Amino acid sequence: MNLSPFYLLALVFIISYSCQSSPKRLSIIVQDAEPTSPLIQKVQANAHSVFTIKGMSCQMGCANKIQNALSKKEGVQMVNVDFQTETMTIDYDSTQLDQVKIAKLVSEVDKSYSATLK
Repeated sequence: MNLSPFYLLALVFIISYSCQSSPKRLSIIVQDAEPTSPLIQKVQANAHSVFTIKGMSCQMGCANKIQNALSKKEGVQMVNVDFQTETMTIDYDSTQLDQVKIAKLVSEVDKSYSATLK
């Protein structure tokens, strides 16, 4: 499918305009915008959650272990675990993950860890 630059620009404008009234923040990523190549889009529904983490005994071992494990999971965009406040802040693609799956991922790192939504 070949799209002229005009149609490509019109498509991006329509998508960005229609998403402004949406309650969720959407990101449109154009992977190949050459006018002679197919237009490939990936739509992500970005979400943000804060969890209370129980079962940690130290920052260097526990908190970093959880943070490193979750940061490698598909759909996780940013994760920060703070031992002192027992808090995990996470930004993720809600088309791939939800809060229940995230809590389960924390428990899978080590059975002594539990995550509950704040």
